[in-house]
Amino acid sequence: MIYALEVGVSEKTILQQAQRQRGPIPQVILDAPELQLGLEWTYSAFGKLTTCRQIGMGIGPIPWTAINEFCVKHQLNSDDQDDFEYLIEQMDDAYVQHMNKKAERDKTMSTSRTPLKGKTTARRR
Repeated sequence: MIYALEVGVSEKTILQQAQRQRGPIPQVILDAPELQLGLEWTYSAFGKLTTCRQIGMGIGPIPWTAINEFCVKHQLNSDDQDDFEYLIEQMDDAYVQHMNKKAERDKTMSTSRTPLKGKTTARRR
């Protein structure tokens, strides 16, 4: 999840730049984690469930009710539901942590910028 959030969004661009510059593929991409067989469905489900979260002063977790409803809709037995809930909660924890850190960085960057000094215009009377 962390790789997808931090590197995955720009992976294609990074690879294209390396190819254009005839440079090596960056190690971070060579070491990219691979999704284990069978977890594609869970990863895809996370993408759908993430739209159910509450967003207010900050980003909130995916509600358990949304996860449970998803399990019922897809007729998961209790063991599969337990595994699914655990995996979604782990991905969600990583996602929320990443997004909160990003929001904090963005906030710090926006408050540390000084306004641009430009020409002032005289008021007409």
